[in-house]
Amino acid sequence: MKAKWEKLIKKNMSTVNGEKHIYRPNKGITVNILLGGGEFSMRSQNLEPASPSGYCSLTETNFDIALDISQEDFLLVHKFVPDISTPNVKHTHHIPWEMIVDIIISERVDHKEVMI
Repeated sequence: MKAKWEKLIKKNMSTVNGEKHIYRPNKGITVNILLGGGEFSMRSQNLEPASPSGYCSLTETNFDIALDISQEDFLLVHKFVPDISTPNVKHTHHIPWEMIVDIIISERVDHKEVMI
């Protein structure tokens, strides 16, 4: 499962400071990760609803977020939070590769208010 997403990330994003496993969205690109909780698998015949799915949007500020593909079991999403007292505070989310349903990479469209 990892190889499929790793190929997509490498093709559409740029490495960070020469790192071979950390990628950031290119300027003007939006990245969204669709996560599934098992509702797409055929593991059981149970008719009860499966776990809820999630949607992880990396559109806040592209240069504050990085994807780390170094782990075999998880995609690491590093979010760098600007903090005056402690520079480079980082939050890391561990997303299991098998939970990723889709990674959507598209051009960012900025909507400007038009006065008529």
